[in-house]
Amino acid sequence: MVMNSANLGIAVQKGAFDVLIRNDRQYDGRRYFAADYKKYPFQYYWDSCFQAIVISLYDGRRAEEEIYTLLSTQFKDGCMPYLTCWGKAPFPWNLFMRIASWIGDDGRANLSTQPMLSAVATWEIYKRTENLAFLERVIPELAREADYIGVQRDLLDDGLTVIVNVLEAGTNESPVYDSIVGLPRPRGIGPLMHLLFYLRLSIQMSKYKSLGFDLERIAQLEDFLVEDMNSNSLFARSLRAMGDILFELGDRRAAYEYHEQAKAIATKLEDICWSPKHRFFFTRYGTKKERKSVPVKTLSGVLPLFTGLISKEKADILVKEHLLNDGEFYAPYPFSFVSMDEPSYRSWIFPSPFPSLWRTGTWMNMNWLVFMGLKEYGYDELAFEVVTKSLRLVELSGFREFYNSRTGKGYGGKSYGMSTLVADMLAR
Repeated sequence: MVMNSANLGIAVQKGAFDVLIRNDRQYDGRRYFAADYKKYPFQYYWDSCFQAIVISLYDGRRAEEEIYTLLSTQFKDGCMPYLTCWGKAPFPWNLFMRIASWIGDDGRANLSTQPMLSAVATWEIYKRTENLAFLERVIPELAREADYIGVQRDLLDDGLTVIVNVLEAGTNESPVYDSIVGLPRPRGIGPLMHLLFYLRLSIQMSKYKSLGFDLERIAQLEDFLVEDMNSNSLFARSLRAMGDILFELGDRRAAYEYHEQAKAIATKLEDICWSPKHRFFFTRYGTKKERKSVPVKTLSGVLPLFTGLISKEKADILVKEHLLNDGEFYAPYPFSFVSMDEPSYRSWIFPSPFPSLWRTGTWMNMNWLVFMGLKEYGYDELAFEVVTKSLRLVELSGFREFYNSRTGKGYGGKSYGMSTLVADMLAR
């Protein structure tokens, strides 16, 4: 039976809280949210940030605690590991990640971060708790991370941040990276290619390990230097949040500097990642001497909306020509992560354990990022539609890892914390 909108909203808000409680974990006095308590029993960077934003609807102090635990994993250079294993990893994760050089003896991911989101999460939490002491406590770690992402990761010397392996994108199996890793697979990623994909990643990480995970030496390899749309869009929004935080703390000069840095990143995206031909933003990769664009349309190319800093003209193009295009992203349950006119798009999905992550489907965290971008540019009606259809996805299939964009069927993790973002969208 289909619920009416009011009852559905109440049920979803309760269900989101229940998922967060199931994912809530403790280790050695620290509390953190696993991405999915059964499938992914670790603290993943952006999963943690997203769940912290949602839990702030119910318990502001728990949200702050999540950020404290997350930032405690930061390396001395400012890098935030994309994954932290608190305690002993279960089989086969423990064997796989250590053999593949993905994780160190301390449980933190080796030289792999994710798109910066900690400052955004901190700011969103603060707007609900108004706890100034929270901002004061975390600003040093946030500043170190921003410096790391903006300076040390400017490996191609053009003002954009660079990722050095697919894990750092957050959308690691996206078709955007097919040609970069040398695996042309226009129809998607089947079981054998899936294994080959991760075998190549493991070889790459082993190579990085032999170099002591030294960024300068890794850059000299010119193996995988990618100016990713996820990373740069979220970084620009994070710099905006840093400015907002510092303004709230009374440091107007630093606030101004961060806001200007955010604008500079957005300007760079418009200048060098915008394709006049396709009227779309594309990821780039290459070397200091030569860069290539990857003309593959995914929702990552729409995320400059999330910055709130690109021109209204380009924002309108992204919305009217792409997001509202039922031949591209506007599926029955928007938004399809891969544009439906891409050769790599497919409507069918391999069953677990090879569910073709980021090859197809609707992802709630991407819907949230686009929703926030739509609100930035005044597309409130479309933003409302994103909320209502996201609610229906949860009604049909629960809080799943991702969903079939045509039917609403859920796939992957069944208590997936990032999908609780629908409750945050509803609250907004």
